[in-house]
Amino acid sequence: VVWALSVDARPHTVTASPIAGAGILASSGTLQPGATYSLTFNSVGWYPFFCSIHPVMVGAINVAPVTTTTTTTISTTTTTTVDPLRCGASFGNAACPASAP
Repeated sequence: VVWALSVDARPHTVTASPIAGAGILASSGTLQPGATYSLTFNSVGWYPFFCSIHPVMVGAINVAPVTTTTTTTISTTTTTTVDPLRCGASFGNAACPASAP
């Protein structure tokens, strides 16, 4: 995750809340306008954070498990061979199926 301050912003921090869990206790230090801060989350969970300069500014990162979907398509083809010399226009008997391609 990358936090990016706009050039006209005031200084901020990205500080992990104590309940962040999973051993991640991060602090960006003071970020000046135009600065960025990145943090990699390797475990599924919620990671709350706040700005230590402006404690009412809070947020949370939700790291969800990766899911994969596998789709299998099976197609079949049935071929009926009709001998036009034997069947002519009389389809439907044992030698000539009811429908012909």
